[in-house]
Amino acid sequence: IPEAFSPNGDNINDFFEIRGIEIYPTNTLKIFNRWGNKVYEASPYNNDWDGRNKSSFSTGDDRVPDGTYFYILELEDSKNEKSSLNGYIYIKK
Repeated sequence: IPEAFSPNGDNINDFFEIRGIEIYPTNTLKIFNRWGNKVYEASPYNNDWDGRNKSSFSTGDDRVPDGTYFYILELEDSKNEKSSLNGYIYIKK
């Protein structure tokens, strides 16, 4: 899972891409800011987050500001075994 991406519209590293996510079609990704407010959630996640705030919490602009965010990625494999990964992601536009 990458630790950074740059959603600045230059078509390079503009999305939070998790390699191999397609192996886990039953997944949920939640992203939180440093205060614990959820700024994004998708189930399933399809490598399409471009740094836009997709929750009811908003700072006025739909793009989250540069900084560190925290994620929880919940996965379920073909045997219905569940696992959870968490970490951080740095956004720099």
